[in-house]
Amino acid sequence: PLCDALGPNHRVVAPNLFGAGGTTPWPPHGRPQTLDDTAALVETAAKDALGDDDRAPIVVGHSHGAAVALRYAATREVAGIVVVEPNYMSLLEAAAPFDDRADEAARTGGVDDASAFLGRMMAEAQSGYHGWGECFHRFWLAEEESHTWAMVPEPQQKVLLDTTIPGCAYEIGSIDGARGHSSKRDLAAPQPLAAHP
Repeated sequence: PLCDALGPNHRVVAPNLFGAGGTTPWPPHGRPQTLDDTAALVETAAKDALGDDDRAPIVVGHSHGAAVALRYAATREVAGIVVVEPNYMSLLEAAAPFDDRADEAARTGGVDDASAFLGRMMAEAQSGYHGWGECFHRFWLAEEESHTWAMVPEPQQKVLLDTTIPGCAYEIGSIDGARGHSSKRDLAAPQPLAAHP
């Protein structure tokens, strides 16, 4: 729907990330995937689609795509950036502390929650992803603490376990690998755009 809405007035390139659509999955036994790898994939897809048009793009991303958009904007020229619900959790770590105590408590709580989630997901990846369903569900999908993985209907569990969660393994690894200096750089890169009249 977003591509359709933008299409009449913009050239839209919507590349599939690794393992999605017709894009080759990340090799399972190679080095860990990074946000730089995925940003390079997006850059290549855009150049292939746009040919000689060398104008800086406006980069848009949601969830993991938003983390990729932030890395893209930090390492390449862009005309603008739009991110929606980035899963780039280490940005909480990289952000300057808030003056307001409640806001700072929420930020540090988010850092702790994200660190625990990333740690558990990476540990589960080492043991064959056995507990990923429950961990993924609790962090991303459960609307209430009492809503458990066991309550998710079996067909939905199968879809999550067969497609969504394995695809997230590399994404989660790239987010975990971006902690520290690179997340601080990515947080500092986007500059506010002037409002259009």
